[in-house]
Amino acid sequence: FITGSNNVNVFDNYIQDSGSGINIMESNNTQITTNNVSNTKSHGISIDNSENVNVSNNALDNNSIGISSNNANNLKINDNNIKNSRSDGISTYKSRKNKIIDNDIDDAFNGISVYDSEDVNVSKNKVKNSKNKGISLDLTKNAKIKSNNIKNSQDIGVSLGNSENINLTNNNITFNAADGIYISYGNFIGINNNTITNNTNLGISITNTKNTLINTNKIIGNNEGINALYSALIGIFNNSIEKNKERAIYLENDINNQTSPYSPCILPDNIFSAIPPHMKYLKYSAIISENNISNNGYGIEIHNFNAAKVNFNIVNNNYGDAMSIFYSNN
Repeated sequence: FITGSNNVNVFDNYIQDSGSGINIMESNNTQITTNNVSNTKSHGISIDNSENVNVSNNALDNNSIGISSNNANNLKINDNNIKNSRSDGISTYKSRKNKIIDNDIDDAFNGISVYDSEDVNVSKNKVKNSKNKGISLDLTKNAKIKSNNIKNSQDIGVSLGNSENINLTNNNITFNAADGIYISYGNFIGINNNTITNNTNLGISITNTKNTLINTNKIIGNNEGINALYSALIGIFNNSIEKNKERAIYLENDINNQTSPYSPCILPDNIFSAIPPHMKYLKYSAIISENNISNNGYGIEIHNFNAAKVNFNIVNNNYGDAMSIFYSNN
């Protein structure tokens, strides 16, 4: 247990069958490297109320949580091997400017959990066989989820709840037992250049969310491609949506009454001024453009969702209707 100590190096230790492993509290500029921690009742490594801590190249097996941080900023958690965590593989709570990079996490309950945090970088991690979610962010702002490989979760691959300004880029999200990506109550979410394949339920699920941009993804072999409910300001551009069993794209029940033309908008050129000049209006609640939609159960379906623009898509070889629009205006 290290408390109130700075510039400490903890390395090359072998710890097993303990109440907890390595605990850092109110200590800055600490290095935790090349330790082996297994079979603890609590955390393998925990960092609380500390800054500038590097946790790297550790082996953590059969702990409650592999690595946890609470109110700890400027952490770098990288190149750790974490197996058989009964709760989270890596957990961060109320933390800022943390980097979680190049970790290998196998058979945790949740692979990586980020809660009530800001400015987080979750990149190049391998997360597999999670009993619940692969990567989960809640109440989090300004995060990058980039170049991760997430597969075989027993629930959702990547889950975002009540979070904003989140970018998911270049991730490989496959063979998860529920949705590949699930977003609820989000704002300003970018989903770009991901491969989202063979997930049991939806490739991308969006609910009660505003300002979502889904661009240049491969969404293949899921039960359904993109599904957006009770959401608005959605851009779906340049995606390959193929071989999904049900609908490629489904929009239902917009929340246009909750959007304002005086607030930032993720859709390009979507605000116009009227007469008198100080009056502004939103043109569209959703734009679906330049997607390749083929060999799905159905193509595009829009239900009770107003102000959607659908153009320049290639829709072919789908089993059912190429495009269906019900009870929608403008």
